[in-house]
Amino acid sequence: MVDDFDDSDDVEPPSFLKIHIGPISTTSVDQKELKLDRFASTRLDEFYPQKPGYLLNAGGPVTSVSWLPQSDAPNLEKEFLIISTQSEPHLLQHSPATCSASFQLWSIDCSVPSDLSTETDDNKKGVGAKLEYLLALDVGEALDLKWCPRGGGLEEGSGKAGLGIVAGVMTDGSISLFRVPGAEEVRKVSGAKSTPAVNIHPLLALKLPNTSCLSFAWASHETIVAGCINGHVAVWSVKTALDTGVESVWPTHYFPVHMAPIRSVDIIRLPPIGPDGEPDLDGEPESIITCSYDGSTRFIHLNDPSAVGTLSFERTSLYSISFFPFTTSALSADADGNVRAIALKPEQSGITRQITHQRGPIWSIASSDHHAFVATASADGTCVITNGVRGQHKQSHIRKFIHKVLKVDFNRRTGEYRLLDNIMPESRPINDESGATRRRAKASAAQPLQLLASTMDDSLSGAWSPEVGVLRTAWCPQKTRSCLLATGLACGLVKIDWVERVWD
Repeated sequence: MVDDFDDSDDVEPPSFLKIHIGPISTTSVDQKELKLDRFASTRLDEFYPQKPGYLLNAGGPVTSVSWLPQSDAPNLEKEFLIISTQSEPHLLQHSPATCSASFQLWSIDCSVPSDLSTETDDNKKGVGAKLEYLLALDVGEALDLKWCPRGGGLEEGSGKAGLGIVAGVMTDGSISLFRVPGAEEVRKVSGAKSTPAVNIHPLLALKLPNTSCLSFAWASHETIVAGCINGHVAVWSVKTALDTGVESVWPTHYFPVHMAPIRSVDIIRLPPIGPDGEPDLDGEPESIITCSYDGSTRFIHLNDPSAVGTLSFERTSLYSISFFPFTTSALSADADGNVRAIALKPEQSGITRQITHQRGPIWSIASSDHHAFVATASADGTCVITNGVRGQHKQSHIRKFIHKVLKVDFNRRTGEYRLLDNIMPESRPINDESGATRRRAKASAAQPLQLLASTMDDSLSGAWSPEVGVLRTAWCPQKTRSCLLATGLACGLVKIDWVERVWD
């Protein structure tokens, strides 16, 4: 499944991004100009004093970032991040099976404890972020990548051992599963190249006739749930196929849910209820939440897929949905750029509460099983985090805090970028309404025009350059390193933050 990659053809010269990065205050601007080559990385503490994190150039619009699930995280010296990029402007383009693409496997050095702490040590630094190797494939580009939660049954001595199994929604309409080899195996095959690259081939390709897959999620290491462009949901059991080497398998479930392509799928990570009425802790999750271009979010139970429940409906396309385990709710966006928590408990059916707000469409929502913070990525060039539990308090006097992890600006005349960081948190009321609602309230009260203009700085807008869009964000799944946040941008930048903070 792993072959040497032939790079004998002419290769384009490495491109670079010109970025202005560094601290900005009310009295001074200390930003520096950085030329970041393709597949290069830099440390954030070179521009912000003692700030942990890294900035890397993936070379193209980032369509997916996914952390490798590992056990015994305190003893591991590296965390691995797989990245996919897009070269075609149309995400729904149906590429032929011969389309060439690649995945990037990056490693984050964790051997120096101060690199992943509130402040880095200037006298002791690790290797940082490094591109381990490229994985070349010929089944199209990936719209989304996700690691198998428990390695997919790869065992030492089985001939299939490696880092794990990664599944991806490919532009040829399939969900393909790949075995990601270890670094030593890649170097043995590719030789002494500065950036090793190997060809990989799918272990299993999940396809459906007359439709294409657009989104998916791992329900467990044995089951994959996919959303299709015809509004249907398909469920596959892949364990037997992986064990026997079968290259294709039919789904166990296939049923209609939406009237438009399903843009995002997530699993409600709760155990099923057994025959005795108690939770079956060994059973697989059976409930699914989806969102679609038709503006609706739906709830489905696999025991009765014909009974589809509608959680919400918006007059806009929805791009991401995520299960939030701490309040048993579904996180999705609305037409005003808000991220709302939709209650899934029967006694709270229909209740939604605003979690955070951004000025552009929400491209990605990420939650973690180890902490209550929610990260959201938007087309306005920002990625923000906020406490998903605090935002659902009923008391109106409690305020929520929204922290911008990054803000990206783009100069269309010069083609240069500006990266803003270390932005102070923003405080908002719990029952904060949309910018349009506040403007109407201000206008009806005959407030001065200056005050009315001050309320428009967070109103929803579509006038954003495509280059500044933040497309993906993902939390590290390791318990002791759950503060690691990876964010992928349309310009090709990937920012890795250690978001732990100590406020005085």
